[in-house]
Amino acid sequence: ATGMPILTQVILQKLEKTPDGAATDRIVPGAEFYLYKVGDPDDVQIGGRYVTDQNGQIRLQGLTNGQYFFLETRPGYGFTFDQDEKGDPITRYDFTVTGLEVNNRLTVTAYNRRQLGPLTIGKLVENADGSPLTDAQKALEFAFTVSFSDGGTYAYRIDGGELQTVGDGGIIKLKHGQNAVFENIPVGVEYKVEEAVFPGYTVRSENHQGEI
Repeated sequence: ATGMPILTQVILQKLEKTPDGAATDRIVPGAEFYLYKVGDPDDVQIGGRYVTDQNGQIRLQGLTNGQYFFLETRPGYGFTFDQDEKGDPITRYDFTVTGLEVNNRLTVTAYNRRQLGPLTIGKLVENADGSPLTDAQKALEFAFTVSFSDGGTYAYRIDGGELQTVGDGGIIKLKHGQNAVFENIPVGVEYKVEEAVFPGYTVRSENHQGEI
């Protein structure tokens, strides 16, 4: 008589890589996968659409011995596919169930890379009567407090000048017509820009807070 086939629990763990490809232990929820068993001649899809949960995991309770692969069809929000050495996207994660796994459990690790977006802070000074700015007005520096929801520190340039950094709650100073440009802030980070009171001037702003 033959016994029941050994069933193995398979866990897909989705983790984050930095934009330059360094692996981290930060989890990625909301990534979409489909599961296939490798067949001859055709691969067979198993189950339906699987999405990583708040722990960045997909848990499958019982797979029999054989060769399988997860096919990633959509990364989590704010992320893109991992890349191979050639820069091509990695969407297929192969694994083999042997029935000899410790505690009948197998973990497959997959990665997404964090996407980045830009932020520009610009300053314009106008006289209420519409008169031209004086040279003294053009030389005035106005202070802005910049906040990031992830508490991060990010690099920026003012009008293409030298690279500077500012952390959450830090201050940037701009003159009339200047722009502070951040190239690489992670998608999903919320920002807030608050201008300090300057005697003799009123403040008006657009998009002073939002999400990258």
